[in-house]
Amino acid sequence: MSISTTMNLRRTTVVGFICVVIATSFLQASDPPATQPVVPQLSSESSVDDVLDALEARGKSLVGLQATIEKADVDVAGGDQTARRGTVFVSLANNHPRMRVSFDSLQRNDNPPRTGDSVKQDYLLLGEWLIERNFDIKKVVRYQVRKPGEVVNLLSLTDGPFPLPVGQSRQSVYAQFDVKLLPTPEDRPGVIVLDLRPKPDSRLRRKFARILVDVDPSISMPVRIETMDRDIDDANDPPSLINVTTLKDLKLNVAFDAAVFAEDSTEGWDVESKALND
Repeated sequence: MSISTTMNLRRTTVVGFICVVIATSFLQASDPPATQPVVPQLSSESSVDDVLDALEARGKSLVGLQATIEKADVDVAGGDQTARRGTVFVSLANNHPRMRVSFDSLQRNDNPPRTGDSVKQDYLLLGEWLIERNFDIKKVVRYQVRKPGEVVNLLSLTDGPFPLPVGQSRQSVYAQFDVKLLPTPEDRPGVIVLDLRPKPDSRLRRKFARILVDVDPSISMPVRIETMDRDIDDANDPPSLINVTTLKDLKLNVAFDAAVFAEDSTEGWDVESKALND
């Protein structure tokens, strides 16, 4: 993954969201192993090593998922919060990663959307393109995220644009993060919570202060990810933005009709394309 690819992705308005979705969907660019790894069963007694090993195995065994997605963005300084809800589909079949996320509702604090808010949004990852559709203003933006034919590991902790500890070894995770287990929250019973803090010399240190990952031990799968952004001008500043993404009604290794990932007609819409180095 080139630096230009990473920066191109960071310039999109959906980078924080896509980071979380792809992390939870374990998009892999390599061929699946001939023999699928056994995904360990986790429990409240599992160690950090156990959890990271299970996440690695789950990432290597996943071929698709479907879920209801809820995404909340909290502006800590301003006290403003927006919440979206929709569906996510991911297919890894035939070494051809595809993803669609469609949001159809928006709430701002305890209020309905404001005039001008973008309520219905759709994101489609096909090949080297991430396609963003805004139904309210009828605009499409196509972001090139990799070169044609380029094989990348989107989750690489060292140079990928979506760095999270899934589908890769615990040694790789420990090289970038200080990791510990947190007590299970009262409002989220049954989950195992990983607290990941980027190491001082990690490239992630300037982007994230902390990443909290809720893992469902029955399926060894992340079901909630909370990222806390850091003020890049001062590494000691508290987080300025908190993003929480939750997956519900999760279905693993499901097959989809090709129409799920089809590019719908946008005739008459405003269409903009951003090449890799734009």
